[in-house]
Amino acid sequence: MHAPDLRRPAHVEVSPTKRCSLQEPPLTRADLLQTTNYPEGGPHGRLSGNHHRQRNSIALRAAPRGVSYPSSHVPWRLIGTIAGVLAVVVGAWGGIAPYIGHAIRYSADGSATWTWNLQHGLLSLLPGAMAVAGGLLLITSTWARRKRASVPHAVGLTGAAVILGLSAAWFLIGASVWSIYFTSHVLAAASPVRTLADMVGYYLAEGFVLAVVAGVVGSWALGSLPTRSKRATN
Repeated sequence: MHAPDLRRPAHVEVSPTKRCSLQEPPLTRADLLQTTNYPEGGPHGRLSGNHHRQRNSIALRAAPRGVSYPSSHVPWRLIGTIAGVLAVVVGAWGGIAPYIGHAIRYSADGSATWTWNLQHGLLSLLPGAMAVAGGLLLITSTWARRKRASVPHAVGLTGAAVILGLSAAWFLIGASVWSIYFTSHVLAAASPVRTLADMVGYYLAEGFVLAVVAGVVGSWALGSLPTRSKRATN
């Protein structure tokens, strides 16, 4: 009987994953902190592909919950805030213009300052208040967002788009519909140029601006709807 050769170890089959784990020990959080300031792998050499994957997974687990990594909220919130403030300003002007127009010598229908009637209420105050509400809802939805794809965020954007769209449509067609059901004129008799300027300043400009904002917000709402792929990644 021959004695076993102790100088040569027995041949053992090692899988590729185990071989990689034997050659490359896993990174710890201390290693992650050490290599944060060295993108190439730290002061002691380069990191292998397996170590890069380990470092990325540790960094993602260390990121706070509910916050994207890296964060991209600042540009989005800035654009959403600007759009919301624009809708609020345009809606406020469209709603209050007939009431203060005489004071600033811009009365399209010839009424005195703070004249409360059905025409001012339905054609200006109501759509203006809707535009202000839609702009505030847009600002609130923008700053309350936690994730890129979330149902409450999508619902808020959709509501803002619908409210702004209805306000824009009423500003654009309200004056034309009024003359069908009521005998009183929306604008006072004036030259064609002055009539066009009054129509644009009181109704058409507000309607076009709000329609553009509503279209942009509607596209944001469609893009923020959570899909299957987004839910799987989250």
